Amino acid sequence: MGYSYPEYAQIIVVGVIFRDVFSWYITDREYWFLDYVKYTELSSIGIPLKNRYVNPEPYKERFDIAVLNEKTAAQFLSCIEDMRVPTSKLIEMMLEWDELKESYDDMLDFIPCFLINFDKKQFSSIFPEPFSFEMYVPDGWIGRRHDFVAEIPEEERYWIANGRDLFQR
Repeated sequence: MGYSYPEYAQIIVVGVIFRDVFSWYITDREYWFLDYVKYTELSSIGIPLKNRYVNPEPYKERFDIAVLNEKTAAQFLSCIEDMRVPTSKLIEMMLEWDELKESYDDMLDFIPCFLINFDKKQFSSIFPEPFSFEMYVPDGWIGRRHDFVAEIPEEERYWIANGRDLFQR
């Protein structure tokens, strides 16, 4: 299977926990405004969307799912199954990247941007640009901006290969 490579702040790495299973995805960032209804409502009352184009049919971009939550996660995740990337493949991609990198900035493409736990209704973001994805979570969810790396199971930390942290210089 051909996997997309991450591209800084556009095509991103996302960790997902659903039904006690951890998975990585490499997707377009737009999928992860969990509550498109809130997102479009806030934009319509003048809260800026950071120069983002707003699609007049925003739900179509996400398989007609307006609110991505614990009830719609199974449907959504099945639609993006081809974007799920095994940890072993991410390690392989990181090792390849490590050989080619020219600067520390190149590494930013691979930093996971979000950790979404559908079981606990939690959305955590370390998105590198000033978009506030964590503001657009479904009712009853907790959205926060914080470093969630310690919450990722050790066996899923694809940036650790052969005992080396590939994010460290």
